[in-house]
This record gives sequence, C-alpha cells and structure tokens, in this order.
Amino acid sequence: MNRGKCIAQLTIGPDLLSEEIKTKMGTWVYGCDICQNVCPKNKNKWEEKEDFADLSDVTQYISLESLWKMDEKTFLEVIQPRFWYIDQDGLWIWKCNTLRAMANSGDKKYHKYIKEAVKNPDHNIRNMAFWACQKLGI
Repeated sequence: MNRGKCIAQLTIGPDLLSEEIKTKMGTWVYGCDICQNVCPKNKNKWEEKEDFADLSDVTQYISLESLWKMDEKTFLEVIQPRFWYIDQDGLWIWKCNTLRAMANSGDKKYHKYIKEAVKNPDHNIRNMAFWACQKLGI
C-alpha cells in the first residue's frame, strides 16, 4: 500500500494537499476502504449482509451540507465518537474535505458554502475555499 495515495490517510492529515491530489480525490470526504476490500487477508472475513452498526443514526449529519454547517458540539457528540480515529480538534479537517468534495462535484448548489468559507477564521478552511473558488471560477 502506498500511504501517499491512500484516500483515508490523505483525508486525516493536517497538511493541505497538492492541487493534483485534491482533484483526484473527487468527492470522497473521508476514506474509501478499497484497500480493505481487495486485501487477500480480508477475503471471506465479512460479507455485506447487514448495515454497518450505528451508522443509521449519523446519516443525517454526513451530507456535504450538514458537514459544512456542523458545529463543534455536534462534531464532538455525534461524529467524532464514531469516527474516533479523527482527533477531537479535527472538525476543520472535515470541513476542508467537505469543501474539496463540493468543488470536485461541480454542483452549483455548493457555491454559496464555498464562498462563505472564504471568510472562515480557520486558515486551512480559507485556503481550501480559495482553491475551490479558483477551481470553479467563482
């Protein structure tokens, strides 16, 4: 496995990504687990016969719009406990990933969120928003 190309690895790191990588990541907000699906050691270990446990109660929070609007309290109480591998101070990472996914989707309904992000107090979020604006020509 090449960690430098792993979507899960790239979406949790604090470093902002190159333009090429941002574009290649498409609309993935966090991870993809393709490596888990193709790993020979995982063969015949799990079959998708049922929903992933405890995911149904967070689905309302993980749309691009919901992630962008999410406040710290919701992140800490709802999202972070289920995605425990993301630090408690990682809401900014989710917001950056959300902005990247919005930009890569090309959907104009996200332009208002991207424009709003340009004024965000977090410099990482602002930088991602500037990249998104440039990519989309807005």
